[in-house]
Amino acid sequence: MYAGLDFGTSNSALGIWEDNQPKLLSLDNGSRFISSTVYIGKSQQFMQLRPQDQTLAHAINGDGEKIFGKDAISKFLESPEDGFFVKSPKSFLGARLKPQQLHTYEKIVHLMMSNIKRLAESQTHTPIDSVVIGKPVKFHGTQGEVGNQQAIKVLTSAALDAGFKRIEFQFEPIAAALDYERSLNENLTALIVDIGGGTTDCSMIKVGPAYRELTDRNESILGYSGDRIGGLDLDIKLAFRQLAPLFGKDELLKTGLPTPANIFWNAVCINNVDAQTTFYSAVNGREIHKLLRDARPDSVLDRLLHIYETMLSYHISQSAEAAKIALSSDEVTSVDMSYLEAGLRTNIDREQLQTAISNELNKFIGLMKEVEQQAQVAPDVIYVTGGTARSPIVDAYIRAAYPEARIVFGDLFGSVASGLTTWAHRIFS
Repeated sequence: MYAGLDFGTSNSALGIWEDNQPKLLSLDNGSRFISSTVYIGKSQQFMQLRPQDQTLAHAINGDGEKIFGKDAISKFLESPEDGFFVKSPKSFLGARLKPQQLHTYEKIVHLMMSNIKRLAESQTHTPIDSVVIGKPVKFHGTQGEVGNQQAIKVLTSAALDAGFKRIEFQFEPIAAALDYERSLNENLTALIVDIGGGTTDCSMIKVGPAYRELTDRNESILGYSGDRIGGLDLDIKLAFRQLAPLFGKDELLKTGLPTPANIFWNAVCINNVDAQTTFYSAVNGREIHKLLRDARPDSVLDRLLHIYETMLSYHISQSAEAAKIALSSDEVTSVDMSYLEAGLRTNIDREQLQTAISNELNKFIGLMKEVEQQAQVAPDVIYVTGGTARSPIVDAYIRAAYPEARIVFGDLFGSVASGLTTWAHRIFS
C-alpha cells in the first residue's frame, strides 16, 4: 500500500488513496493532523545514570514513555522536568550539527514517523510500504544544498527504519499544486504559495487537465523559490518583541545601560540549536546572575532566571503561537504568562503582531516576486496554502501585492498531504 506523508514543521499528516481521491487519516484523537512534537520520559533507569549521561540521546534509547502530538504538549506543560520535549525536529535537519546531534535528530524523526505509520496502519489494516514524503525547496539551516542533502538523508534513513520500503520525495509547493489541480477543468498557470511552519515555498506551474496524468512534471514547472521562514519564525519574533519585555528585555540596569538583547533572543529562538545551547549554558547562567546583581529594584529579571532554571523556552513559544492563532480571528488577545509569575498576563493586538513580523511578511512577497521573475509570466491564479496563511495579516499583504490577482485559499493544513498522496497514486499504482 502507498501513502503521502507531509512531515511538517508544525504538524504532520498522512494520506491514502481511496475512492479515486486522497483521504487523510486520523492521527491525533480524531484529527487529521498531529503536532510535530514528542515527549520522551526519563525512566528510573535513566535517572540512575551519571548526570553527564542524562542526555536526550540516552533517553531516546531508554524505556521511558514516548508521547506524541497534543498529548506530548500537555505532558510537557504539566511536568517539564520529568522528560525531554522536542518540537519541530524538521527545523534542524538542514542545520550544521555535530554527528551525535544529527544522529539524535534522526532517531527523533524515526520515532515520529513510526508513530504516524502505526496509527495509519491501525486504520488501513494493511502495511504501508511505499511513501512520498514532502520536502521544502530549502530546508531550515545555513548550509545551502549541503543542508538539503543532509536533511533528505536523515528523512530517508528514518523512513526506512520506520518500515517504509519504497521512498520518494516531492517538493511541497508542487504537491500543493497537484492537490489544486484535481479540482480544475481548465488549464492555468498557477503561482503556488505554501507558507508552512518552518519554510515558505513558492512555485509557478502549469496545472489543469492537460497535465493531470503526467508522471514527469519538470516541463510544467516554470520556476520555484523558497526560504527558511515560516510560522515558527513569526512566533519567535512575536515572543521577542511582545513577551520578552515581561522578563527583562529593554530594561535599564543600574549603570543606565539596557539589558543585552542577545540573551532574550537566545531564550526564545527555539529553532536554533546554537542559540538554545548558548542560553542554557553555565556561562549564560552566570551572566544572568550578574545582570540580577546590576538590576534596579523594580527589575523583572528574576523571571529570566526562572526561564533559565526551569527551561521554559518552549512554554514561551507556545504562548506566542497561541496569541498568533487567536489574532487570526480577534483584534486583541490576552496571553497567560502565569508560568513565569502567578497572575501574570499581557495583551497583544493585531497591529503589534504585524509590526513584529513585518520583515517576514516582506520576505513572503519577495519569494512570490522571485518566482514570477523566473517564469517571466504573470499567474492566472495564486493558490495559497500552509497554516500560517490563515492569518488575515498575511492575506492582506498578499492582496496588497497582487491587487488584481485571482487568489484561492486551499486546505491550509491538508493540501500538501493530499498532493503528496496524489503523486504517490500516480507513481506507485
